[in-house]
Amino acid sequence: MNEPTRARILFQDAFDYCKANNPRGPDRETSGNAEFGLLQIIALADFHNNAGEYQTAVNVVRQGARWLDGRLPESSLWDGFADDREFDAEGSIRDGYMPSRIHPLDVNLRQRLAVSRLRLGELVEAEVRFHH
Repeated sequence: MNEPTRARILFQDAFDYCKANNPRGPDRETSGNAEFGLLQIIALADFHNNAGEYQTAVNVVRQGARWLDGRLPESSLWDGFADDREFDAEGSIRDGYMPSRIHPLDVNLRQRLAVSRLRLGELVEAEVRFHH
């Protein structure tokens, strides 16, 4: 309909609603039936990146990946880090921190996260995402 602002708002509202009403992630039994999922999170990140809302796109990818993995309650832990270390490759070490668990990031979400970081001028973080 050529209304990207409206689409961005509607998708964000839908995502916020789904997170609030099902913080453990989408129902695996019905995830293919018109429920908000990976493709919608990718689209929402694209809407925010296209609107120049790069930090919001970062937040959507990070929260979206956690929500899809059933890890949304971990947000209070991970949101304390300015970087995306929760998605680092196995064996990565940052500032003496080595993750005890690896949380793989879908390649499409990883690419959106890298682009957002690049647009924010966070070149080192963007490079980490492009290479992992």
